[in-house]
Amino acid sequence: SRARVVHAGGDATGKVVELDVSAMVRANPLIHIIEHAFLEDLIVRDGAIAGVRLLGRGGETFRSADMAASRVILATGGAGRLYPYTTNPAVATADGLAAAWRAGAQVADVEFYQFHPTAMAVGEHFLVSEAVRGEGAVLLDEHGHRYMKDIDPRAELAPRDVVARENFRVMQAQGGKPVMLDVSPMARENPDLASFLAHRFPTIDAYTRSLGFDWSKEPIPVAPAAHYYMGGIRTDLEGRASIPGLYAAGECARTGVQGANRLASNSLLEGMVYGYRAGLAAANDTDGTVWQPQDFDNSAIENMPVCQQPMLLHMPDATTQPNAAQSLVWDRARIEDVMWKHVGVIRDGDSLSQGVRELGEALSMANAADSADMSKTIAQPTTYAERIIMWENRNLLTVGYVAAVAASNRCESRGAHTRQDYPTNNPTIAHSIAYQMS
Repeated sequence: SRARVVHAGGDATGKVVELDVSAMVRANPLIHIIEHAFLEDLIVRDGAIAGVRLLGRGGETFRSADMAASRVILATGGAGRLYPYTTNPAVATADGLAAAWRAGAQVADVEFYQFHPTAMAVGEHFLVSEAVRGEGAVLLDEHGHRYMKDIDPRAELAPRDVVARENFRVMQAQGGKPVMLDVSPMARENPDLASFLAHRFPTIDAYTRSLGFDWSKEPIPVAPAAHYYMGGIRTDLEGRASIPGLYAAGECARTGVQGANRLASNSLLEGMVYGYRAGLAAANDTDGTVWQPQDFDNSAIENMPVCQQPMLLHMPDATTQPNAAQSLVWDRARIEDVMWKHVGVIRDGDSLSQGVRELGEALSMANAADSADMSKTIAQPTTYAERIIMWENRNLLTVGYVAAVAASNRCESRGAHTRQDYPTNNPTIAHSIAYQMS
């Protein structure tokens, strides 16, 4: 009943916020910016945060450096690069979430990834807002049939998860080919459709035209795409994680405000409100301040009445994997393919189990390739860019493996998590919690 969404720059709110915050940071003489530095890991001593280990760049070479810190705020974004279709930028490789996991922080609800139903199926998978469908655009299969009318009385304006699932099913039925978004119905109210689209959706219009599409005259190919991670590093309402001195804000955090099916623009809530709160807490908390997270009333790992046997997390041993040298075959495309097939829009137990096995084996190889014991016998990256790719892939495998296990344990369908073998909601299951055992 009350407007709750902030708009700026037409359809470029995020860009405006980013530019404004960046300008404030650069204007503050107390803030020292280190660019071209990659978070390798968090440093924990005596159970509390003691700093970060960064991979720095010097030309084409690289070196690791430890930085002491009694407070660390992770604001490292999501993990959309787990999937071949994503609206996320190239840096959304789960780096902060994976580092927090390795450090022993609790993570929660990592099986919940929101897939936006309509992203461009070519190029950088640019998001085509549901506002386009709100103005009258319709979804068509390869035969030109408007299928959403058959699925939900709200048709294209059904909730994101409903539309995303049906788009995914239609794509499967037509051999993986994308569905089509047709804006021609808007012409009834806007005879000069090209001018209307350029004014109403300037960013989307410019991007579609950059790919060679005149969407005022032809449908454009779209597909469901990983859009926003509801799960992440478990925090309290001030951004405190379960390790003293560690805080998280934005998409890498699991604050609880998203639930199982995020609403549009809640990213502003997690970024701006919880970023502000985490900053205040980090500045004002006394040394030794500890948030002791309580167990949820129900846990998808500990209380699974419909599961015969919940799958437990067993992090692969980096020193005993005999096929560690094969880690190089797990490039980004293979990670994306396994996640899309087994931990994607629609899931089932057998497929998830296969995904857990494959991701676990690959993570074992990646951990082995990075371990001190194995690095002497496995070919190591020689440039900064190669090293970053190796670390990003390892982080994606880490989070993908944990997410696959959590999804396997959640034997129900809820929000963005859909199980074909458990299509209904189970009210006795609430949140999932996971953490690395020391």
